[in-house]
Amino acid sequence: MKKYLAALWEKREMVALAYAGFVTLVLPLYVQDGFNMIGDAKYHFYFRGSLLFMGIVFFFLLAGLTNIKQMKNKGLSYGELFALFFLITTVISFLFSPYHQDALWGYMDWHMGMIMQGMLVFGFFLTKRWITRHRLVSYMACAAALFVCALTILNRCGEDPLGFYRNMDWFEWNRRNLLATIGNINWLCCYLAVAVPVLLYFGWMAKGYWRIPALIGAWIGLGALFLQGSDAGWMDVGVMLLILLWMSLSRLEQFIHFWEVAILFPLFWSVFSLFQVDLILPYDIDLMGKCYSPLWLIPTAVILIILLFLRWYQKGGRKDFLQDGRIKKAVRILIVLMALVVLLIFFLCQVSDAVWLFFGSRSVLRITDEWGSFRGILWKTALQYYRQAPL
Repeated sequence: MKKYLAALWEKREMVALAYAGFVTLVLPLYVQDGFNMIGDAKYHFYFRGSLLFMGIVFFFLLAGLTNIKQMKNKGLSYGELFALFFLITTVISFLFSPYHQDALWGYMDWHMGMIMQGMLVFGFFLTKRWITRHRLVSYMACAAALFVCALTILNRCGEDPLGFYRNMDWFEWNRRNLLATIGNINWLCCYLAVAVPVLLYFGWMAKGYWRIPALIGAWIGLGALFLQGSDAGWMDVGVMLLILLWMSLSRLEQFIHFWEVAILFPLFWSVFSLFQVDLILPYDIDLMGKCYSPLWLIPTAVILIILLFLRWYQKGGRKDFLQDGRIKKAVRILIVLMALVVLLIFFLCQVSDAVWLFFGSRSVLRITDEWGSFRGILWKTALQYYRQAPL
């Protein structure tokens, strides 16, 4: 019996991989009745699935206890310490809350109480401790993200392949603000803010025959994020491109891969501008007027010329000018200086109307009540209550 339990313990990674597939591949695509109560449907699906995996993990832990030597315990990483303290804080918050029911299960239709937070921490430790094939998890996440992004673009263009918009009026809020298999546009933007950088990374690192499908996937991901009219989405892509640039400054081949990813940005708008693709957008967003322009062909052509030159340079067997590290050091200094300038501008916009107005009064540059779809007033109110609350 002990022998069989020891063999079972060795298969624990399969459980963790199944859980990772459940969260990254199945959950984003899961729907029960179209957009009807889609948030609740996903929560209950996640809740029941997590309970099932908790039971399975408990059984595996019992199997591992039959041979303590196999359970190679190691110290907690910084990420694990953060998750552990987060869980402890959540438990303390629940214990001292006068609203135990809400603190335990979450508010109605917003199930983010202690139970949900505990399940999230459970999933973190399960995948962190038991998975070694991390790339497989990324592949599953990318497969779901690619489907969601492609469906998002189709929905934005007025197509409804899944029939979710049946019996909806063309101009009602739900028709324009519920998308793909995620639902609310704000939820979708949060999902894309994580998923699209992953697609960009795979577009950058893929080799051989995988490069073309990986770049197409990255292109579709960029399009899905841009068509939501999210300022944070543009910043998200900008930060990811800077990270990829930094990672590309050691070898010429990686540097070429970076420009192949960078060209996808203007290429998307070039294609949509040339073909004047019709879009179904929320009332307060006019992307077609802002972004449909033949001028996108200029940066597309410039990056294409850079790519052709770098490929010609590489095929000529010339020295890799990035290997000595001097360019990377120079770019490091430039990035630090740019970051300081951006922080300075952001700070000045908070204290000076003149600076804010100089940059066009873009709400993203100043945290006002309306900032981030009225997140500004929510944060302000939360801080105010926090200051007034007893210990």
